Amino acid sequence: MRLAFKYWDPVVANFIVTASLNFVNANVLENRQEFKKLKPTKGGKKWPWFMRVKDGVSDAYALFTFPKDQYQDMSNYLEMIPDMSSYLALTNDILSFYKEERNGEVDNYIHGRAWYENKEATQVLEDVISEVKEGVRRIRIVLDGREPYLQATNDYILGYVAFHKFVRRYRLWEVGLGEHQA
Repeated sequence: MRLAFKYWDPVVANFIVTASLNFVNANVLENRQEFKKLKPTKGGKKWPWFMRVKDGVSDAYALFTFPKDQYQDMSNYLEMIPDMSSYLALTNDILSFYKEERNGEVDNYIHGRAWYENKEATQVLEDVISEVKEGVRRIRIVLDGREPYLQATNDYILGYVAFHKFVRRYRLWEVGLGEHQA
């Protein structure tokens, strides 16, 4: 984590370190008995998103896009970081959904949100897909006319999907996406 300050502006590096510490804390929390015995109530509607942000490190991954040597002016991208962070977390959830359903995994953001919203997980998946599309639209509005920031972000967005398509654990070849690799 100390190397973050070598590659990113000190404030950005602090955000990266904080997100990394939140990841560690979320993982520790998820293994504690108090967490395991938590009984959800309808009043905790934001709980799945809170945990998703903490256990996914998406704020850090969003900021990784812009190392200070190449992207000196953070005013060009800061406004889109919340949407980029959401894109990374939610796109992972979208592309993990098939695998998780096949494996019977329900301890995830989509199912947690579905419970709180009294919806089927597939309906929440559709909602999340719409939210991701809207977030990408907003990202591109923020970065319009701001090269090379827009190009870096578009490359990251496409590369993130490509990564999921080629990693076996997501099993996307089973639904016609990606390549099966032995």
